[in-house]
Amino acid sequence: ASFVQNTNVSLTATPATGYTFSSWTGGDCNGTATNPCSINMSAAKTVTANFSAIPQVTLTVNSVNGTVTSSPTGINCSVNGCTAQFNQNTSVQLTATPSSGYTFTGWSGGCTGTTNPCSVNMSASVTVTANFTVAAPATPTGFNAKLTSAKVNKTTIYTGSLTWTDTTNETGYVIQRYKKSGKNCVVDSTFSKTAPLNATSYTDTTANSSVCGYGVAATNTGGTSAFATDFNLTN
Repeated sequence: ASFVQNTNVSLTATPATGYTFSSWTGGDCNGTATNPCSINMSAAKTVTANFSAIPQVTLTVNSVNGTVTSSPTGINCSVNGCTAQFNQNTSVQLTATPSSGYTFTGWSGGCTGTTNPCSVNMSASVTVTANFTVAAPATPTGFNAKLTSAKVNKTTIYTGSLTWTDTTNETGYVIQRYKKSGKNCVVDSTFSKTAPLNATSYTDTTANSSVCGYGVAATNTGGTSAFATDFNLTN
């Protein structure tokens, strides 16, 4: 470009994506990294703006039974071994979202602990793993228990009949029985029964007159739900 002699001209260097401005060469700006740089057009001059590529580093994410996304974008991962390139020293925020029936338990590798989202500084290539585990099932709903009795050969036979609505994400059920203890109703520690996957009922054929309540909880490898209970056994 042509300028009137002795005009002061301000030059601004703007790097392309993936590059950074490093310095000027030539003219009044020679050897400096000042940006913008001002030159006096006392004579014809040539100025070169020097740019250097920003080093790229690799973020590897492992995520099974959940999804991990990143900000800036690049990672959207629900398997092991997802990778994305980021400018070195970029701060990347990772967010873990568990799949249905799972819960997020924490990070390992470049991120640690349970803070979610997690921020990792990409000073070098790094691997981050999002850990998920099976979530404990919900407490069964619609639980109803009845205690009935019948005379059989002059002997009173008691039967506990339990029903509930099947909950999701369960592999079976734990049945709890309560017995009278003075004026209280306490857990009967001698009674330990289970019901299989997708069960919605259980019959207690060992019940007796001291039974005062029942409970049912759903279970899986992730844990056991709270017990649904019923102490009104005549309803």
